[in-house]
This record gives sequence, structure tokens and C-alpha cells, in this order.
Amino acid sequence: MNRVLRAIGVLLGRDRRAPGEREGELDLVREAFDQTSVGFTLVSLEGDYLVVNRAFCEMSGYSKDELVGESCRRLTHPDDRSADDAALSGVRDRGAPPPVTEKRLLRRDGKEIWVRRNSGLMRDASGAPRFVICAFFDLSEQRARDRALQSTNRFLTAIIETSPVAIYATDLDGMITLWNPAAERTFGYTRREALGRRAPFVPPDKKEEARQLRERALAGEVLTNLELIRQRADGTMIVINGSAAPLRDDENKIAGLLVMCLDATEAKRAEAAFKEQLHFTRALIDAIPNPVYFKDLEGRFRVYNRAWHELWGEERDWVGKTVYDMFEREVAEIHGARDRPLLE
Repeated sequence: MNRVLRAIGVLLGRDRRAPGEREGELDLVREAFDQTSVGFTLVSLEGDYLVVNRAFCEMSGYSKDELVGESCRRLTHPDDRSADDAALSGVRDRGAPPPVTEKRLLRRDGKEIWVRRNSGLMRDASGAPRFVICAFFDLSEQRARDRALQSTNRFLTAIIETSPVAIYATDLDGMITLWNPAAERTFGYTRREALGRRAPFVPPDKKEEARQLRERALAGEVLTNLELIRQRADGTMIVINGSAAPLRDDENKIAGLLVMCLDATEAKRAEAAFKEQLHFTRALIDAIPNPVYFKDLEGRFRVYNRAWHELWGEERDWVGKTVYDMFEREVAEIHGARDRPLLE
């Protein structure tokens, strides 16, 4: 800003060098001031525009002739005027430059845009403020990106918060930084109890396993379909099906881990019960002394008992086969005729 102030001094003819020496530099300063992409204004201590450059005119939609001599309040959103008035009062009363601020600028077409204003003071020989020089940066694109980012973050937050899957994240040190409601239900720890500490649900005898998995994920590997034993806050052991992936920052550097878990305890119990029932059923069928078999609707053998196996020879595998695969056609037709009414 100090360089800009010196340049404006040249532009206003405050440079004390010889006129011939100043003219060339004055032309360069005027061209630079007008061609820069930053919107510049020179404002009186009462808030009137004295000098404006092309970028500010394009930003506001007004011409130089329309702006010079006008109050800057004309382009200031009503909600921002009191702050601008206070800033000018600070300049007049205390010689304090206006603070950096983000405000709304009212364009000529009626639209409003967000800008960032940086300000400095031009002083006279005694050090008293004479003018305020302001640099304006259009924040429209940045604000649009911010709104899009906020919308995306709200959407992702809603997914995480309402997901039936337990989701949590950790930093590079293993400290939990995110903990959703499903994680509370799965592991029994509230968000307050979980955040800021290492995974409290890893049993002592599983900590080495957890460390190895964490190192793999931090090395960039995506881990899926992990069947792990974990411990709830009440001491209950549970089986989870988990996945883990590295979290990356804006520079694509790994900054932590994102983990998703499903409580598979009931599913594992149901699977064990099913296997037990299957073994019982198999033993029951094998205990029947007469040959027994089951076929699907297409006539393929699915299950048969020991008596059937011994009847036709133990070296023959009937599963997935039809009578036409296992017998001569004449014999197969006889068996097929017997089965057909049942299959239809």
C-alpha cells in the first residue's frame, strides 16, 4: 500500500522533482493505475470519490464521470454504511486508517457484489490525513466457491450424521477427530467421550493388529472387508466389518484416516447358527437308512444322503448333475418320468 500511496502522490502532482522529470513518470503511473486489475479509489475525508480507476468502474458498473464527486455511500449497501461512517470518523478524529473489511458494493445495474477493501492514508507534510486510498478486490467468485463448498460440506455432513454405518476419522497421531451417531450406537461411546482420544474400543490383545492396519492405511492403502473384534464401552465384545482409507489435505498429503464400520455381530451369530443347523440336517439325512435325494426344479441333484451315495458308488459326485448326466438315456428316461410329475 505504501508504494500505491507514493504513486498516487505522483499522480496528484505532489512529487517535488522538476516538471520535465515528472512528466514521464506521471504518464507511467497514470497508465499503471488505470490498467491494474485491482479497483483503486482516492476518497476525501468526507467520503467523496476524487479519483477512480478503470477496474473500479468495471467492478461498479459506473463511469468515472458518474463517480468522481459522488459520495461513496452511494455504492455502499445500507447495512454497511454505519461501519464506513465510523471508519471515516476514525480517520478524521484519530488519524487511524480504515480497517481491512469485506463489504457489499451496489452496482449500477442494481446487483450487489462482495468486495474486500484495503485502505491507507495519504498525509500532508505535518502528518495529518488528507485522503484515503482504497483497494478493492472482487470476492464474487470466491464467495460462489465458498457457497458451493459450504453446500457440499452440509450435504456430506448430513450423510455422515444420518448414516446407519459407523463413521469416524483420526489424525496422523490416531486421535479421533470425527465421530458420528452410528459410531456412538455401535461402540457405546458418546461423541464427547470419543473425540480427542485414541480408539478406546480396541481390546488390548488387538492393539498390535490395529497398529499394523493403521500403518497400511497411512501408507496409502485402502483397506476393505476387514473382520475385526472390538469392545463396546460396556465391555461387550462385537464383530465389525470395517473399511479404512487415507484422508488427504489440499496438497494431496495424507493427513489422517477415515474409517467405516458395520456391526456384524448378529450376522456372525446367525451364520454360526445356520451352519450348526446345516450340520444337524446333514447328519439327520445321513441317518436315514433308505436312499434320499433332493433336486431343484431343473432336475439337478442338490443334496443326497449316505445311503444314496453307497447305492451308486462313492466315486460318483451327483451334485449339480441330472439323471441324463449320470445314467444311460434309457434308464435316465425312466427316472425322468418318475420325477416329472413332482417337478411340475
